[in-house]
Amino acid sequence: METIKVFMGMEIGRYDGYEFGKVLKTYKNGTKLVWFDHENDDDDEAWDELWIAQQDECFGWYGIDSKSVRANLGTFTQGWLTKSAEFDR
Repeated sequence: METIKVFMGMEIGRYDGYEFGKVLKTYKNGTKLVWFDHENDDDDEAWDELWIAQQDECFGWYGIDSKSVRANLGTFTQGWLTKSAEFDR
């Protein structure tokens, strides 16, 4: 899985405004759906880890937080409970 360095903004990124994320999907227009593994176990906040990144001449890859992200990763079973892994940000 491809890992890219994405500029998130000086207040967000841990490495001088950047984070390293795994590319989940590359769209036809070149933007990428990126997941940042912040070891967040809170299901309600898991969608915060999904970002759209676009290429930028100044920053390399730039995280766009103004675009909506909706991902359906299917269902999974945890013990006897079946959950749907859907995120909307």
